[in-house]
Amino acid sequence: AEAMTAPAHVLGGCLRERAGRAAAALDDFDRARDVADANAHRISIGAHWVKAQAGRARVLPRVGRRDEAERALADGRALLQA
Repeated sequence: AEAMTAPAHVLGGCLRERAGRAAAALDDFDRARDVADANAHRISIGAHWVKAQAGRARVLPRVGRRDEAERALADGRALLQA
């Protein structure tokens, strides 16, 4: 179930982001990341975590949290490179 829940939250975040609802998008990306963090042993869950981090990096500046956006992007890149 987690392998479907995380990408569903990422997709929801992307849709809300496109609709101009940055705070709601951030909530979805955070939920996806939380699901991935709780299920690190699952195959491919890391990809959903990286997608959630990328989404967070896109919307955090829109809610006035630029420093967190830079950290989210750096953390996502680090996992992707690993």
